[in-house]
Amino acid sequence: SGQPEATVVGPAFNVHFSPTRSSIAVREGTVKVTSHNVSLPFEDYLQRGEWIQVAWNEKTFQRGVVPPEQIGTWLQGRLVAKDWTISEVVAELRRYHHGLIVVTDDKIGQMKVTGVYDLRNPIESLRAVAQPYDLVVREATPYFVFLSPF
Repeated sequence: SGQPEATVVGPAFNVHFSPTRSSIAVREGTVKVTSHNVSLPFEDYLQRGEWIQVAWNEKTFQRGVVPPEQIGTWLQGRLVAKDWTISEVVAELRRYHHGLIVVTDDKIGQMKVTGVYDLRNPIESLRAVAQPYDLVVREATPYFVFLSPF
């Protein structure tokens, strides 16, 4: 699939895959990360608090450091997004909503957001995502929600 491969050398890390990017972050220990993708091969070791993110569509990768307690926040019911597209955030929120969330305009989906969102309340989190862009969240039913510019 071209996704990076993580070899666990320590006990706690987080892996996130989306259609456009993959990321691995280490909360505790060491993780060996290897990509066998011909267009973006690499091999590296990540230590506590380090992360790597691969943007498959751009064929780039980034490394960084975060406080280890920010890794695996989904375990505490939080989503931490840094420069994610709205489409990526909505894809995560969909996993925690018992219905359908529809982004009505592709341009909206490409807008970037940064924030901490409550996975236990995905619709309120969607409203927080929409707020900086004056987007509207409409609940047609409790199971059918739209994100639109009007």
